[in-house]
Amino acid sequence: MVITVDDDTPIASINLLTGTVDEDGVHEGAADSGPGDGIPGGTGDVAGEIVLASGNVSALFQSGADEPLSYSLTTNGLTALGLKSGGVTVTYATTYDAGSNTWLLTASAGAGNSVFTFSVQAATGAYAFMLLDQLDHAAGQNENDLNIALGTAINATDYDGDSVTAAANGLLITVDDDSPVVTAKSNVVYANSSNPTPGGTGVFAYDIGADDRLGTVYSSANSDLSVSMGDSTVGTTAITNKVVTWASESDTSAVFNLSFTYVSNNPTLGALTNATGTMTFDKVADTYTLSLADDIDSFSILKTSAAQGFTGYNIGGTTPINQQPPVSVAKLADDFFVQFSGFAEQGSGTGANNIMAGGNNAFVPGELFSAATSWVSVSGTAAGVAGDTIQQGEVMDLDFFTASPFGDTTAAPTATSKGIYVKFDGIGSEDLILVLKLIDPDDNSLITRAIIVDSEDIIIKNASTSPNNFHPIANPAAYGITLDQNDGAVIVESNDYNFGNENYLIQGLQVLVSTEGVTGSGYNLNGNVGVSGASTGNTLTFSNESGEGSKSNPVEAGEAGTWDGDVVKITDLGFVTSSTPDAHLTFNVVVTDADADATPAQTLDVTIEGDKTFTGGVGADTFNFSGLDTDGSLTAATAVISAGFTSGVDTLNFPTAGTGANYTEVAAPAANVAAFITAADTALNGTTNYYFGVVGGDGYLAYDGDGTGITSIIKLVGVTDIAPTDIV
Repeated sequence: MVITVDDDTPIASINLLTGTVDEDGVHEGAADSGPGDGIPGGTGDVAGEIVLASGNVSALFQSGADEPLSYSLTTNGLTALGLKSGGVTVTYATTYDAGSNTWLLTASAGAGNSVFTFSVQAATGAYAFMLLDQLDHAAGQNENDLNIALGTAINATDYDGDSVTAAANGLLITVDDDSPVVTAKSNVVYANSSNPTPGGTGVFAYDIGADDRLGTVYSSANSDLSVSMGDSTVGTTAITNKVVTWASESDTSAVFNLSFTYVSNNPTLGALTNATGTMTFDKVADTYTLSLADDIDSFSILKTSAAQGFTGYNIGGTTPINQQPPVSVAKLADDFFVQFSGFAEQGSGTGANNIMAGGNNAFVPGELFSAATSWVSVSGTAAGVAGDTIQQGEVMDLDFFTASPFGDTTAAPTATSKGIYVKFDGIGSEDLILVLKLIDPDDNSLITRAIIVDSEDIIIKNASTSPNNFHPIANPAAYGITLDQNDGAVIVESNDYNFGNENYLIQGLQVLVSTEGVTGSGYNLNGNVGVSGASTGNTLTFSNESGEGSKSNPVEAGEAGTWDGDVVKITDLGFVTSSTPDAHLTFNVVVTDADADATPAQTLDVTIEGDKTFTGGVGADTFNFSGLDTDGSLTAATAVISAGFTSGVDTLNFPTAGTGANYTEVAAPAANVAAFITAADTALNGTTNYYFGVVGGDGYLAYDGDGTGITSIIKLVGVTDIAPTDIV
């Protein structure tokens, strides 16, 4: 008789086991080269920061008669899960440790970067799932879940070697996502003069969490940050053409290039300037720095045709005169005056009566033209020498001042202009010479440069290229010059008299139509405006264009008959004056981790102050003084925070951070600013960098940046106490 004993085999049960771990609890170990630590909390986060899930897989099987069961792990079915960490596909390997009788499944994303481990004790079925690093989740602004079905990797084997695999969803581990968070930020207030270096620096601290990009190749598509510009203004006018582009990034910093267009003069005229700059995020220092390539610069045009008044004087006099004054002062604004005076040849204009340059008949740069003193006629409709015109043998001389110089023709000019225009009536084929009086604002050095204006450089109402009326330059709208059929105008801009790295400004000029045989040369004007209107620096020799009726030939490009019989009637003069309006720039910054979880947009407000009065806004502000010029006179504050500073919330950014050792303050108010300065100058001894005191209910902070006494003084309106930690 044959007895058949059918074997018994274990089977997978219908039981389901679950466990939950949270990326918030991930902490990098020395042997793990993956991304950073997790961050507790976040939208949709599970409670706690648990990275270990444990239990027993025995519930996933029924053993049958051939007890006991033993348990093991494989990599079966795991690749199909499609898991990634930091964009790297997860791979799997199993090992068995005989000493502990334990199977270990290790999931890795590249060499040296373990993502999780899953161990099972072979005899008991006890398991432990340990999350070591992040796993890529679906994109979103919440901490969503990723489910890992490990059942296909778990086997049970009975006593006589029969095996079975658990149901795929028998053990389901839920991995809760981590998401980035912005931990601190501040707005920035800094001076326009601090562009491009050092710019303005504020606070921007964020924690990317477990889903970091450390060690990856950064790009515009793989960046911690995205930046855009929001509503922004220069002065009161909105900027346009706002562009922010990713430039470079590493584990320690990220750089963005930005550009925008702003109205740089009276909005009704519409002159535009393109600004560029960079925004740099320091991931280590938790800061951001904005730097524009150039100052925000606005200009206006002051015109004699719109002058507030004209007053005549005798030379050296202060009493107004009305008849044929040798000096006339035009008030164009409260802080811009033009002093006119004139010279004219006497008699036949020969010999000693001829126009001279520097006392002789040879002009060289640095000199001016002169002759016998004459009188000037200046009004809102005309400016001339010995009448309403400028003729052969006459020189009109102009100087710019911030206050009226009266009749003092020896006074040094105190105002400057970046450019000028001269408008004429009855223009034909005339040419002329403009001698610019220039000052270098960096060292106050003075030079003069002669500019030769050829007929073709003169702008007329309708540009023309006809042979007998060659005036090809269109009238630029930005200057607001109105021309009729008989009018002409010539415009001289900064790039017509500055070459290379020069940055001269005009503080006066001379106008003459004939050099009267004086030898020398002048720069050939390019009468166009803007970038295409830059003069090249080429020079032309003073000359008489013989045989042409004392006129230059308008068909011959570049020709200038500087010694001729031209007569011009000036009907208006315009002077380009600069101002520095406040700029209010808004940036929206989003932090995004490696699996595309993003923070809400963070708004950073940057105020670039046109002057030295700073005003804070809502929220934390960082006031920047690192690039502020020193007030050499030390009679008043070099900068003022007029409102918005709160100690403990806002910060003052200096080259040296404040500490208990380098900061001192005096509680008793000083009698006046002079007394404060005296006390501060004594206290700032090379070891103490900051001295704070109160004058009349306002705080004053003196700073010593070089160990030799006061470098700058900041007035904080209404602030009577600060802490050294406010200085960063």
